[in-house]
Amino acid sequence: FGLTCRLSGNDTGAPSSRGLVYLRTDTGIFDNSKLLLMNSVFNENSVLLVWETEDRKLKLESWWDFCPDTGVWSRKDRVINEGNRNVTIFSYMYRFVFSPGSYELYSQRGIWCNENQGIWQKLHHGSFELSCEGGRTCQGSSPYLCINNEENNEGIAFHLLPMGNWVIRVSTHTASGDSLPYAVVEMGQSDKSLRLELAPGDVFELPEILLHQLSDGNIEAAAPYFHKYLLTHKLNNSKKTAPVVYNTWF
Repeated sequence: FGLTCRLSGNDTGAPSSRGLVYLRTDTGIFDNSKLLLMNSVFNENSVLLVWETEDRKLKLESWWDFCPDTGVWSRKDRVINEGNRNVTIFSYMYRFVFSPGSYELYSQRGIWCNENQGIWQKLHHGSFELSCEGGRTCQGSSPYLCINNEENNEGIAFHLLPMGNWVIRVSTHTASGDSLPYAVVEMGQSDKSLRLELAPGDVFELPEILLHQLSDGNIEAAAPYFHKYLLTHKLNNSKKTAPVVYNTWF
């Protein structure tokens, strides 16, 4: 989508700026080199990546599907306990790492009668977090983030399709010396109070995320392609009329 990843494509740098997954369990933290790539399948419009944790107790599957008609990518991961003892998961985050540079972020606030109020802000240093409040999907923030490179004005929109409470984090990680920082985007099920115990054979399904390009950093120009994707792939079986009207605003 016009943005370079890692350090100009090389998976180098601090551990927090490497890999596609962050996983924390009662047996340790697993990302980058502590996840062993067991299989990778690349087809014309799809990718499957399979990792095992370094202790060989969990298998991670990451499915990526591309829609050539709209330019939208879908990613959905799951964790499988292939060991012989229970494992407790405290955090599982999708991770996307962008090369050192100057970035700006777009997010949307959601409050009563003032939904979808968006703002751009610079990612200067430190970290930035979005989450919902009180178990309500769009209360406080929307599960939506755009990141744009100010140098080439190319960006990516992330849409998280929640299953319960969710979180999106963006953080900066200095590469070396006085260089510009990496931009690390992580998102997934809220890990604020997560204590998910997986018995042998159990599967933990992560919420799906959708990604698409913001050409010239333009959100409005990209939206019709995303709407087309939703109508074709996500809402094509929706009922034409609601069986129950529960309030006049839906």
